[in-house]
Amino acid sequence: MDALVSRFFRVDDPQTHDFVYPIPDTFWSRFYEYEWTKAFTDPNDTCLDAASGVVHPLQFYLADHCKSVYACDLDPRVGSRPAIEAMMRDWKIDMFVNQDRYFSNVQRTVCSLTNLPYADAFFDKVYCISTLEHLRDRFNRYPVLQRLTRYLRPFLRSDIFDTLAEFKRVLKTDGMIILTFDYPRINLAYLTRIVDELCLVFCGPVDFQLPPNAVTGSARNLNCFRAVLRKRA
Repeated sequence: MDALVSRFFRVDDPQTHDFVYPIPDTFWSRFYEYEWTKAFTDPNDTCLDAASGVVHPLQFYLADHCKSVYACDLDPRVGSRPAIEAMMRDWKIDMFVNQDRYFSNVQRTVCSLTNLPYADAFFDKVYCISTLEHLRDRFNRYPVLQRLTRYLRPFLRSDIFDTLAEFKRVLKTDGMIILTFDYPRINLAYLTRIVDELCLVFCGPVDFQLPPNAVTGSARNLNCFRAVLRKRA
């Protein structure tokens, strides 16, 4: 199953420009990321859209395709239906205002990814789209520090590590963590190191080679890497 391969998105990968609602052109990688997430949805899933944003569409897509959906974000508006509907109007996606299922079918919480308010082994899937690389993590930003991780972690922010530890905690034994990252904002060597340290593994083959036809965000010369993780057996 190609969806299980952790690798860079390529321009010949499937894409969608209409995912619950038309995706803005500025969401350069989302056309590919959202289409890819479709491969993992299951009607029996209890799943989490971590760092969901207020009106980003993945939470709504999951609400239409999964049994039980949770969404969390630091933005306080995520916990307010009036605020969500107001932003929908601002984004000109007000056709979803008054769609009760997008509120009753999604349990939203304002929280930090490093301190999730969910029980252990609760989710079948945890989704986190192009977020972890933006967290405060000195070891991701300054690779030279990685040689001293053992000694410095108690004193320096390592939010990517702490977030993946939380994702592992709330994940069922046979569950999956579905991630994407802007590259080179994510240090892939660091990602590999903490995956191993947390006793996680990639679900399928891994290819860290940047292909010539990689999807690229022209404004910032970024690429997008995807990864699928599970707990080590």
